[in-house]
Amino acid sequence: MWALGPLVQHDLDQHVDWFNSYKVRYQREKALPSGADRNTIYYHPQRWGGMPLLQQFNDNMEHAQELYHQATTDAGLLWVDAEMERICTAASQELGIQVPFKSWQGLDMVLPQIIRGVERALAEDAE
Repeated sequence: MWALGPLVQHDLDQHVDWFNSYKVRYQREKALPSGADRNTIYYHPQRWGGMPLLQQFNDNMEHAQELYHQATTDAGLLWVDAEMERICTAASQELGIQVPFKSWQGLDMVLPQIIRGVERALAEDAE
């Protein structure tokens, strides 16, 4: 189980590299960009009349947490229900892990506690 995260991430990285590196065929009538690979289109939108709006994170987790907070509160985009949010928050706080995770190791550390929290919640619902 613990080795699964890095293996899956490696396969995902390889797929993303392959998928984003092949060229989208040029289509004159198409309104969206074509005739370049997806990475070029993504990182250089100005070549097709777009604006470069990518957010740079590097290792600035405070900025990532701020954007995460805005997305989940201001815009009302919650990825899980309130009970699951409570379970995950409690598990990450107990372990002192920042959310969003910086790596698979963070998820690997918190996942067993999340599973236990979900099992407890399911058992309480069953009673």
